[in-house]
Amino acid sequence: GDWLMAFVRHLMVAAIGLAALSAAASERSGLGADSAVSDAGDCEAEAAWERTRARGQARQSMSALRLGCGVGWRTELDAALTWARDGVDRERGASIEAKTTLRESADQTIGWALGVGIDARRLAGGRWQGSEHRLELEASRQLGSAWLLEATLGSTRDRIERRTSTVWGVGLEFAWSETVELRAEVRRHVREPRDLA
Repeated sequence: GDWLMAFVRHLMVAAIGLAALSAAASERSGLGADSAVSDAGDCEAEAAWERTRARGQARQSMSALRLGCGVGWRTELDAALTWARDGVDRERGASIEAKTTLRESADQTIGWALGVGIDARRLAGGRWQGSEHRLELEASRQLGSAWLLEATLGSTRDRIERRTSTVWGVGLEFAWSETVELRAEVRRHVREPRDLA
């Protein structure tokens, strides 16, 4: 219940602090020959904040903490905690993702990766419920020594809303230094009609 989520939250904060310290000491560039996943034993932490407002709707905001670690076999596992606000409604979530490199991005070639993930939302009353699962294919190409271009196409199934979405996205990443990367991304969810069953 609550004690488990408090423990996970403290564990994530400690892991993010350790990952930040190890990243600062690391000589590995975040945009190496294999930009899709971390090498085995390497971890990276991310903090994100997003704010959106659609015409005629309440302002929405989301913050997230993510920890991703390479586990070998060209695979990375990620865990994330999210906090979202939609007008006066608040929601917490958690996700677990796995991404595997299918083909590494080399000089002037496109790299391919396949990702799967599951999400859970905390409902009123403190109960957690599995909410979403997804499958995405990602293509990436190095543009010079510091720039990376990525494109994503996938499918997401929201179990709570009983709705499937096609997801696509385009992202551009700039390696400012060995430990700092800047990223801009556009993602679109094209929702199919809600299931009747």
